[in-house]
Amino acid sequence: MLFPENHIYIWFLFPVKAKHLVLFIAVLQLLQGISGPTGIAYFAHLGGMAAGLFFFRRRCLTGVFSRGPDAPGGAIPATEYRGGGSERQKVDSILDTIANKRI
Repeated sequence: MLFPENHIYIWFLFPVKAKHLVLFIAVLQLLQGISGPTGIAYFAHLGGMAAGLFFFRRRCLTGVFSRGPDAPGGAIPATEYRGGGSERQKVDSILDTIANKRI
């Protein structure tokens, strides 16, 4: 989580720290999942939370999403994108067509 100490207001009245709310929701999903079949995939919710946590820790905290002009490694060069320059030329021609027709 980016800001685990931030408060989230429940019904605009009760401040709860974000990390405590996430933990509460995870425990609630676990308890509801083991209580019996209800037609709701509680373990899928837990799996989504675990996958999100894994994705976040793997990508965000290692700096993959923070690559910008000020980040180590600098901005992402246009040649890293699929298609290289030809895709950019196609997009530019489409945008020029839109601009000329004043859409």
